[in-house]
Amino acid sequence: MNPFNNTLDWSFRGKYVRVHGTNRVYEGWVDRIHHKRSSVVLHDATDVTGEEARAIGSVYIRVVETIEVLSPSKVIELVPVEEIEASPDHDFDFEASDRDMRAAYRDRFTGGYPVVRPIDDPDRASYELLNGHKRIEACRRVGLDSHPVEIVEVTDEEARELFELAHREQTACEDTESSVRTDPGASDECDLANETGANDDSTGDPDTDDETNDGRDDGRTTLEHTDGG
Repeated sequence: MNPFNNTLDWSFRGKYVRVHGTNRVYEGWVDRIHHKRSSVVLHDATDVTGEEARAIGSVYIRVVETIEVLSPSKVIELVPVEEIEASPDHDFDFEASDRDMRAAYRDRFTGGYPVVRPIDDPDRASYELLNGHKRIEACRRVGLDSHPVEIVEVTDEEARELFELAHREQTACEDTESSVRTDPGASDECDLANETGANDDSTGDPDTDDETNDGRDDGRTTLEHTDGG
């Protein structure tokens, strides 16, 4: 799958956005993005071009110039690596992958944003690592002082759940008391496969899947078709 197409979906689908067409501006919730045509489908949409907004329900914007996320938005910050620590509940050793090491050496960026949560405890580091352990280990191995991370505000229970979801392969091995312990860091690779759609029920080609869904009418939704003008 195309990494850029994946990023488009992760960044905008399910978000409330402002879309600039060729001559008009819309706000609404993103359902689908057509990667080849640069088109987008919004629901609960509003035409905000003029002084008076106009509610239009669902809209298909054929030509898109710009998409801005209004809510919810990710919080990405550059954080010192020494201010990031693993949860005391997770004593696993994570080995940096060759891919992350190469990226850290060459680009000073491991290719993704580790997920952390802020910690209000003077006896601990400023951030607790929830996902991206191999990337942070790569940063330490190559001597990076800082790395951009995604910061989320979650409770202790939510943090445990996020960690388990991100490392379900290792957790499954522990739950079944398997005699063969998998590499704890291998789950990061599984997460990447899930994010890129390798385990999805789709065809694996986002553009093919979009073509399959284009024009589908289940009798429940009528789309207003506009070219942005």
